[in-house]
Amino acid sequence: PNDTSDRPFGNKNIQFVPSPRGYFGQNTTTSGHEESDYIDSSKLFGIPLSPKNHDNTNDSIQMYSENKKLNMRGPSMGSDYENKDNSNYQLQFDGYSQMDPSSTMNSYSQSPNMKNFFQTEFSNSKQSKSRADWFHAQGYAARKRGDFVNAIDFYSKALELNGQHFKALFNRGFAYDKIGEYDMAIRDYSRALDIDPKNAYAYYNRGISLDRKGDFDAAIENFTQAIDLEPNKADFYHNRGFAFRKKKAFDKAITDYAKAIMIDGKHFKAFYNRAFCYDKIGNQRAAETDYLDALELQPNNINALHHLGTLREKMGGDRLQLAMDNFNQVVSLDESYAPSFNGRGLVWDRMNQYNEALKDFSKAIELDSANAVYWHNRACCLRNMGWYDRAIEDFNKAVELDPRNPIIYSNRGLVWRKLERYDKAVIDYGNEIKYGNRNLKSFNNRAYCHAKMSNYKEAIYDYSKVLEMDNTNIHALHNRGISYERLGKYVNAIADFSLVLQIDPNNANAYFNRGCCYDSIGELDLAISDYSIALELDMKLGNGNSTGNGSTNLSTAI
Repeated sequence: PNDTSDRPFGNKNIQFVPSPRGYFGQNTTTSGHEESDYIDSSKLFGIPLSPKNHDNTNDSIQMYSENKKLNMRGPSMGSDYENKDNSNYQLQFDGYSQMDPSSTMNSYSQSPNMKNFFQTEFSNSKQSKSRADWFHAQGYAARKRGDFVNAIDFYSKALELNGQHFKALFNRGFAYDKIGEYDMAIRDYSRALDIDPKNAYAYYNRGISLDRKGDFDAAIENFTQAIDLEPNKADFYHNRGFAFRKKKAFDKAITDYAKAIMIDGKHFKAFYNRAFCYDKIGNQRAAETDYLDALELQPNNINALHHLGTLREKMGGDRLQLAMDNFNQVVSLDESYAPSFNGRGLVWDRMNQYNEALKDFSKAIELDSANAVYWHNRACCLRNMGWYDRAIEDFNKAVELDPRNPIIYSNRGLVWRKLERYDKAVIDYGNEIKYGNRNLKSFNNRAYCHAKMSNYKEAIYDYSKVLEMDNTNIHALHNRGISYERLGKYVNAIADFSLVLQIDPNNANAYFNRGCCYDSIGELDLAISDYSIALELDMKLGNGNSTGNGSTNLSTAI
């Protein structure tokens, strides 16, 4: 919650710009995140969610099988949402071997037909193509067992015998991608395209490897080439949308996801990821609708339930109880899913049920003690409960886990402020600025702490930084004016208070403080005029603290 208890230098109508609310949610990204009170922990901190529920990684990749009708959808690379129904993604390739891809080398060697194959084909150097096919079949069998290193070795032997073996190149590229050798995968898909330049799936798979490598522009080009060749494949649009999403081109991503859904109305991943993009552009209701549509397809999908809960927690109001229901459903399905305990803790906090929030944040830490987000959120909860020393301990742990995160420093700085340890707060706000949060709040907060320690030159520097970003910021103008006054620079102070009054003509404090400065330089008539207006406004607006003799408690004192 916003901290409104601080008043700069004791002036009773000027509220210091509060630090961010401070809790981290799960679903606005961010690593380069825009400023938000809710930050996707898996992106911000580089700490992935549990492998079985990896967040939003929904790429799929193709692989040629040994069957005459080739499975073009294939297993999903790095995806939790593999569509098992591949019947619409088959393509006829005549002339390729029809060996059973699930057979092992032993089953081949024990078959009477394969014994003849060994006796005749391997003894005849003229049958290199058949031998290449055999090595390719062994590679495919190894791949089915998850043995990608041996699969690559078999595919390589096939290519030694037949350098134009399209399937060996294509599937070796697939295996290289699986072990993270993206450059090798891209090279093999490129060689496959030299053989068959009209193969949409080679462009598609090369696009996925380029995407994994981080070359999103080249990935988009390849997905587009695949779409040009095969315009009715939902996955092609989905994965191009995924690349656009990574470039933060959310509108383009939404367009591609919509096309995927138009082609395949049951494309879970497209609904799920379009919801993410809608959330990023602030269309929360559309995001909610897409998550609900995704859950119609997979009612117990933990990721969709969790992110729907996170979205609803951000929406607040009547959605809070629905968010609670979503998180409850997740933890009933998987009691080890730490992110939803964290999410439910956020809901409890929004409901001011701090003890319940504390339990859930503690459970998240118990399940994943290496996640800085959970330590940070529990620290914020402890702060809200007034347990500042314990909050500092948790913030310290969060900093230990993620020493370059600006938001952790910002919120620990707020606790140091509440403890009146302004020296430590200045250090934390400095680190917040150093690691990325060069914004109004960070400079305003550090300036306030400098002023509380009578470091007025440093305070003026920081308030001036704020005014470079926003020259109408009343907090910075008023507080810089007080800092100038403390240094005896009354003309500068008068100029700042006058700017405050141009923006807010009813600001009693600014009149009073300007009057003090006029008084200090001997301009008594101007001082009396400002004091009189300040008193009138203070009484008129009901802000005066009567002392019983008609005077008011307006003061520039720190």
